[in-house]
Amino acid sequence: MEEIKKIEPLNLKAIQQRDFNADEIVQTFKRNMVVWNWWAHDFVKDKDEFGDTLLMFKVNWAKFKGSVCITLNYNDSFHIYFVDKRCMLKWEEPEVYVETLLNTIDKFVETN
Repeated sequence: MEEIKKIEPLNLKAIQQRDFNADEIVQTFKRNMVVWNWWAHDFVKDKDEFGDTLLMFKVNWAKFKGSVCITLNYNDSFHIYFVDKRCMLKWEEPEVYVETLLNTIDKFVETN
């Protein structure tokens, strides 16, 4: 018999990997109109709690309302987590390179 997995909120401390400059990512995002189409807000880079290992922001779009969490993998790709308002994981993209970061987020936010 298959084991039933208990659904738990995403543990932000557990997903941390390596440091990256979240300010650069935020500045790039803020210069791109597609980010504002998602009603992106509340960009969080909590250095006290997460160091430089996590960027999180909220989106409020018709198809997806929740948060986007971004970490940097050890192979220089980003791991993107899409979580709902209760911090429950809805989808994740484990290996996204910087060139496709915005398009990957946009595709999920616009279609889910």
